[in-house]
Amino acid sequence: FFFQAEDGIRDDLVTGVQTCALPISAQVVGSIPLWSEPRLHGGRLFWLERRPEDGRTRLLMRPAGPVLIGGGEGPVAPAPASREVTPTGADVRSRIHAYGGGAYAVGEWPNRGATTADPSGTQGSGSDVSPSGSAVVVWIDDQDRCLWRLDLPPLESGASPEPDAAAPALTAAAPLRLTEPAPERCFADGLIDATRSRWIGVLESGEQEALVSVPLAGGEPQRLHQPADFCGYAVLSPSGSHLAWVEWQRPSMPWERSQLWLGRFTQEGSLADCRPIAGSAPGAGPAVSVFQPLWVPDRKSTRLNSSHQIISYAVFCLKKK
Repeated sequence: FFFQAEDGIRDDLVTGVQTCALPISAQVVGSIPLWSEPRLHGGRLFWLERRPEDGRTRLLMRPAGPVLIGGGEGPVAPAPASREVTPTGADVRSRIHAYGGGAYAVGEWPNRGATTADPSGTQGSGSDVSPSGSAVVVWIDDQDRCLWRLDLPPLESGASPEPDAAAPALTAAAPLRLTEPAPERCFADGLIDATRSRWIGVLESGEQEALVSVPLAGGEPQRLHQPADFCGYAVLSPSGSHLAWVEWQRPSMPWERSQLWLGRFTQEGSLADCRPIAGSAPGAGPAVSVFQPLWVPDRKSTRLNSSHQIISYAVFCLKKK
């Protein structure tokens, strides 16, 4: 995702292979920001950037247009301007499992006045929670361990997504804290469930973990599912009717033994019929690890793909009714 030109360090995100000119001094390496969690959404590219001058991690965004890198000859095209999404002083980080996890989520609000899915995934009444086409970002701030939400303005139809270079900051609403500070709690691996106007992710409290939901208007976490030990990597089906996630149990690490779980949402938005559909539990047959589930819609069914044992793939089909 990053490119380094021969005449020095280039800190722009580009679509190319990472290259560098040797030698690079330790002083130069120590001054390079650390990038992580790149995501594309709604014509925008988001990523986290940890800067060495203060050690804080920011969430940045820029238009997701193509960037030419030249192939070794000629000048490199300038990348679109990037903007810092999180407010000054924010530090985007999760401390779940002591070493951290996914620290932000980005999604789309339901269109104003448009029909949106009800909690079971079928079509229902309209929603009027935010302007049509607006994006919503939720992140975990390491300073208070809380979830924070920020609404981003929509990209105008037919207009260039390039931000105004003269504008000092994003034109967005003020950040909203969704949860109250609680030092014993850690959030991670979230997603935006736009049809139900909530964040879904993992909550660790003490030695207990659970899949929970938090309203995008703010409020206490509501438990959706309690694993035997650990869980993560939740993904919402395209229709919003099902949720898949990964679980693992002591004494195994997730790359040794883990299971892919599946559940469906009820009319009330709770999870039902939760069950493992792939992988292995401790002491149950050959060791299989499951990682990075992904929903792939097609015309006849919705397939749930999951990589496991590093080099092989399993495909599970969830037939449309």
